[in-house]
Amino acid sequence: LETGVTSVRDCGAANGIAVELAKAVEDGLVPGPRIKAAGRVITMTGGHGHFIGREADGPDGVRQATRAEIKAGAHFIKAMATGGVLTPGVVPTQTALQQDELEQVAREAHNAGRRTACHAIGNEGIKNAIRAGIDSIEHGFYLDDEALELALDHGTVLVPTLIAVNQIVNNGKTGAMPDWVVEKAESESGHHRESFAAAVRSGMKVAAGTDAGTPFNPHTYLPQELALMVEYGMRPMDAIVAATRNAAENLGL
Repeated sequence: LETGVTSVRDCGAANGIAVELAKAVEDGLVPGPRIKAAGRVITMTGGHGHFIGREADGPDGVRQATRAEIKAGAHFIKAMATGGVLTPGVVPTQTALQQDELEQVAREAHNAGRRTACHAIGNEGIKNAIRAGIDSIEHGFYLDDEALELALDHGTVLVPTLIAVNQIVNNGKTGAMPDWVVEKAESESGHHRESFAAAVRSGMKVAAGTDAGTPFNPHTYLPQELALMVEYGMRPMDAIVAATRNAAENLGL
């Protein structure tokens, strides 16, 4: 709030803490931006973010998990379509929840008037999420021409979070992070940059986000994210629109 951010979207936190914080802000108990919170992420058994998530498998299991998060007060639903950088034993590009499982996330959330988001790094996971009707792709390291065409057809939003991997790579030699985290970030950073540039060229709608809370990535770094977006090929005004109008639409505001 002190850096000018009036609304935030929390894409997953343990024990519903962000949902409760959103209530506290809305009730005037604590100062803060408006919060749209996903509650716990929905991930496959042993999948990315399982330590702050709700593990579920198969369409029936994922349907039940989605309904449970809505019951718990989630403002939108976040699911894991691929592996990620910060979960040990998980490869970022591996496909996680399958399309038939993600279809249940989209269907149940939309039935309840909620939007949906997918952590999606690998190409197949990205396309599974878009085809399933998920509203936004988080990270999107491997967007190929087919994925971009699908995104344009479906109106899918990309939240690139460039600063997250960038900060891990830039601070990799500090010794503050396990080697396996740094190695995964370094192996994916070039793909991330190229994929974002391709999304910008394609006209895919982009909403600014930072993945705040990852290493060396505090909640004050939205300006740094916008600077990277411009450095990697976006026009300055389009970066501003990504942080305002597009982000508001992506939050359902």
